[in-house]
Amino acid sequence: MRMLVAHGYLADPSRHWFPWLVEHYGVDTVSMIGLPNPERPDLETWVHAASAAIGEVDEETILLGHSLGCVTLLHALNRLSGPWRLGGLVLVAGFVDPLPNLPALDPFTAEPLDLERIRRHTAVRHVLRSDDDDVVSSDLTERMAGLLEAPVSVVPGAGHFVDRQGVRELPALEPILDPLLGR
Repeated sequence: MRMLVAHGYLADPSRHWFPWLVEHYGVDTVSMIGLPNPERPDLETWVHAASAAIGEVDEETILLGHSLGCVTLLHALNRLSGPWRLGGLVLVAGFVDPLPNLPALDPFTAEPLDLERIRRHTAVRHVLRSDDDDVVSSDLTERMAGLLEAPVSVVPGAGHFVDRQGVRELPALEPILDPLLGR
């Protein structure tokens, strides 16, 4: 199995809980997708970078996104042609609707997504959210999960799962990822 991880807005692979994830599951399993210019993300540039890093998906592939990385991965999957099957899709504090507090990110939600197609082609889907996210409201993450028919796990007090809020590890991912990784 291989896991590819997409960070979000204002982030990079060295921030938040990403180093813990790589250390916990190993560099042979986890690959961080470095998305360009995270201070001024561009939909096409991010989707191209994500698609290039992901390459072909199969049942041995897990995609994990955080915040803007979630919708970026959904766009990358939406643009796949031909038959494909993804082993797992895990989205943390994700959204598919505009964020009222971050209109600069609206281009990521303007292009329609065929979430039903993504759902059909993805074996396991799971969403993680906090009960006190100050960036992406719980309602928006729940709506994304509903459209993907994905179960939701709630982590109390984790905010937006960022280091400025003290989140440098995310053990709540273990019960989701361990079965996918055969652990």
